[in-house]
Amino acid sequence: MKKYFLIFFVFFLVSILGYSLISSSINSKDDSLINKVSLILPASFKSTLKNTLFAPKQIKVLEKDIKKQSIEIDLLKNLKKQNELNQFKVYSNNDILIDLVSYDENLIINKHDFTIKKIPFNFLAFSKSYPNGYSNSYLDLYNSKLIIGSGNGVFGFIDFNNIISTNYQYISIPSNIDDFIDNQFVTSDFEGGLKDIHIVDETLYVSLVLEVSEMCYGIKVIQAKVNTKFLNFESFFDPIECVKSDEITNEPTMLVQSGGRIISDKNGNIILSTGDFRNRSKSQNEKSIFGKLILLKKGTNSFKILTMGNRNIQGMTFDAKSEFILMTEHGPKGGDEINYYNFNFSSKIENYGWPISSYGEHYKNKKIIYENYPLHKSHEKFGFNEPIIYFTPSIAISEIEHIDQNLFIFSSMGTNSEEGDLSLYKLIFDKKIIEYEKLFSLGRIRDLRFDKKNNVLFIFNESAPEIIMISDFLKIFIN
Repeated sequence: MKKYFLIFFVFFLVSILGYSLISSSINSKDDSLINKVSLILPASFKSTLKNTLFAPKQIKVLEKDIKKQSIEIDLLKNLKKQNELNQFKVYSNNDILIDLVSYDENLIINKHDFTIKKIPFNFLAFSKSYPNGYSNSYLDLYNSKLIIGSGNGVFGFIDFNNIISTNYQYISIPSNIDDFIDNQFVTSDFEGGLKDIHIVDETLYVSLVLEVSEMCYGIKVIQAKVNTKFLNFESFFDPIECVKSDEITNEPTMLVQSGGRIISDKNGNIILSTGDFRNRSKSQNEKSIFGKLILLKKGTNSFKILTMGNRNIQGMTFDAKSEFILMTEHGPKGGDEINYYNFNFSSKIENYGWPISSYGEHYKNKKIIYENYPLHKSHEKFGFNEPIIYFTPSIAISEIEHIDQNLFIFSSMGTNSEEGDLSLYKLIFDKKIIEYEKLFSLGRIRDLRFDKKNNVLFIFNESAPEIIMISDFLKIFIN
């Protein structure tokens, strides 16, 4: 018995010593006896031991490295956020002047030669980046000035009094917008932010998507008299309703699905689009402001819901002569739409079907989603307004602009030009679509404005980012 115990004891000591030697030899770089033993062992043998017998130790080492890298990543993220906040404060509190130099690019459209101007806008690249790193800004015209509002609330202008020049200046406009937003609003990883600007009757209206209360998000509109020295904003539309995760499917809120486009009617009343924020049932709830088109009456606190059953309106234009609105709308996976609303419709709220009807599909093929939001492939059969046109696959449709009489243009974002993304389109509409065609590809067109007086189209291409100017724009449509 003593003999067996002695053998076991010796074997145990040798095993412990061997384990220590081999373990150290695998991980040690010291020039020692252990290192010499390590040299004797084949590399494949050491690798096998490291990944099997000594895996727990290696896992601990890797976990320690991951934790260290995670801390470093968090530090870099915080530094990035602080840098974005500092840049925002510089631009929003001072009238910064930046010299801009344009460059020309030649295009042939409908057999006509065009020279378009591109003005790099890199200095505002921090404005508001979406998952793919794009920088978004919104445009409007005021006299000879192009007013620009960035996604994180920086305002400025470029004076295009001399269109043929190659040198321009961007001048930031200080404002008190930080009275209405928090630090989160400014950072590029926050998907809310400034969603549109619109000038009417010497007043600048701005839509904001932000956190209203903890993890509950909403939309508001602020206003200021146009003043290129300072914008003194005050509240215009500040609803208390906010959105959390989908009430049925419990999917998280999507702030990129928030609408926020602004136009005005012939009386100067504001028309605001609101998305459903991925809380789909809100669109069919008449008591909710979300998934709607809303008329905000000037000089009052009252509003009227014009449409419902909207998912995410991304562009609008008002035809004052015939009193109708054309609105572009993001579908889910497929099913982008252009819809028509006429102020001469009955007084009831017009319903465009979302999320009951759509020519697209949900991104997630889950039973609970389709049971509650079926996406029928007809609107009219279920009592809804049909789109005047829809796009499957989606083109990531964006802004639409009235050019002249029954001529309109609309744009797209996305990433695939072969599917119609990244492009500018022509649309002939007279109570129905007469004609539409793709004109050319330019990049992700977030916003555009047509200067009818000077026949110039201004485009914000967020891919670059840059401002694009096309002079003699109407010449494009001459065959």
